[in-house]
Amino acid sequence: MNEIAVMEPSWLQALAPAEWYERYGRRVENFRLPKTDAAQQELALVMGSDGLQLLQAIDSAVEQPLQQQFPAVPVLRQVLTEQFIEEDDQLRWREAKEMPASATMIASLYDPEARYSTKRETAWVGYKAHFTETCDVEMPQVVTNVETTLATTPDDNMIQVVHESLKARELLPAEHLVDKGYTDAQVLVDSQREYGVTIVGEVADDPSWQARSGEGYDKSAFHVDWGRQVVTCPAGKQSMSWLPNACQKYGVIFSELRCSCRHRGNP
Repeated sequence: MNEIAVMEPSWLQALAPAEWYERYGRRVENFRLPKTDAAQQELALVMGSDGLQLLQAIDSAVEQPLQQQFPAVPVLRQVLTEQFIEEDDQLRWREAKEMPASATMIASLYDPEARYSTKRETAWVGYKAHFTETCDVEMPQVVTNVETTLATTPDDNMIQVVHESLKARELLPAEHLVDKGYTDAQVLVDSQREYGVTIVGEVADDPSWQARSGEGYDKSAFHVDWGRQVVTCPAGKQSMSWLPNACQKYGVIFSELRCSCRHRGNP
C-alpha cells in the first residue's frame, strides 16, 4: 500500500476503508501486537482478509495494470498464499506444518530474500556470512574471503565456494580450520582431493539411535577399509559386499551366519 500510495494515491483512497489507516498507518512491530494467542490469531485473519481484498481490487483494475507496475504486488500474493488457506469460503491461518520450508518461504516483506533460520539457541531472519582469515602464529590475522548466503544454506555447502574463491587468488591454505558445521565427510574428501586442503575441525555427532541411546553398535564400532572396500564388525567378521546406492553412498552386507553382532541389539 505504501508503494501504491506514492504512485496512485487517488486509486488507493477510493479503495481503503477508514480502519486501514489505523491498522496500517505505521509499521507493524511485535511489541504492538495483541498479547494473547487468540487475539493475535484474530488480527492475523483480519490482515489476511485485507490483503486478499487489496489483491482482488488490483486484479480488477484493468485500466491501471498495478500488478505490473508495483514489484511488491507479487510478493504480497506469495506471502498470502504461504500464510493463509481458504476453506469453505473461510480464511484460515496455516499451521506451521502446512507452510513451505524456510528455504523458500518469504519471512519479511521488507526483504523478500531474507530467510528465517536457527543455529543452536539463536534464531533470526536474514542471511549468513562466512569469513575466512589467516591464523598463522606470530603473523597478522587477515580476512582473505567473505561469502554471503541465504540464512538457510547449510554451512558445508559453502566450503567449495570458499576454496574456489581462494584458489582464483592463489590464497588456498594447506590446512583450513573450521567448526563442525563444515566437516561433512564428502567435504573432507573433496577438499583434499580437489584443492589439496586438509580440513581440520570437530566432526558432528553421530545422529543414529544407536549413538544416542548407547544400545547396539554405532558407526564408530565398525572398521572401514576404504581401499579394499571391506567393513569389519565388532566381532571381527568382514562384510560380504560393498554396494553403492542412489545417494552416492555405500551399503555393506554381512553374512548372518558369520556375524553375531545382530544378537546384541543391532542387526
